[in-house]
Formats: sequence, structure tokens, C-alpha cells
Amino acid sequence: MSTPEPGWYDDPEQPGQFRYWDGETWTAHRAPKAMPQPASGAGPYRKSNAGWALGWSVGGAVCCGLLSIVGFVMGMQELRAAKEGQISPSDRGLALAAAIVGGIITAILVLAFFAIVISAIVDAN
Repeated sequence: MSTPEPGWYDDPEQPGQFRYWDGETWTAHRAPKAMPQPASGAGPYRKSNAGWALGWSVGGAVCCGLLSIVGFVMGMQELRAAKEGQISPSDRGLALAAAIVGGIITAILVLAFFAIVISAIVDAN
């Protein structure tokens, strides 16, 4: 019985991975198998909502600050989806921008709300 040549082979311990055989033993080096492309030619990712999230965040800054909360939440959801490989990594920047802009506008709204409340309390006394 001959031993296989050194190279990358299906990992006998972890399906969905390749593992390097050095000609004598399995090494610790592993690599994920590439995701198969659908026949239609479309990528393996779902459509990202990161652009909408950024739009809500910016719209919240321009129109009504409450919209920025929606943008912040959507941006955080899209960041998680990018981390889990559900959307294209190229959409991660939009998702990050939506989360940051939405978070900043939301923080400003909260601070302004408390400033108004405190001012009203001080003026009442």
C-alpha cells in the first residue's frame, strides 16, 4: 500500500475542511472548502440592507432623529450578518457607517432629551 503524496486533502476529522498531509502524517494546517456557487452565477450571499441602514441613519439626522435609531439597529444587524458570512464582506463598510452615524445621532438625541428635562426641572424650582 502506497502513501499519498504531500498535499491538501479532505479533512477526515472535520467535513467541509481541507487538511494538509505532509506525506507521513496530518499537520495542524486546515483550510475551509470554498462555498459552491449557485448555477445562476449569483454569489452565496443574501442581499444586504446596509445601504438602507445608512439611509435611515442619515435621514434621522436630517429629518427626525428617531429614524436614526432604526438605522443604528439595522446597521448592527448587518454587521452581525457580515461577520456570520451571510452578506458580502464588501457591504461591511456601509453597515459600519450606518451603525456609527445612527449611534452618534441617537446619543445626541438622548443627551438633548435629558438636557431639556433637567432644564425644565431647574426652571420649575
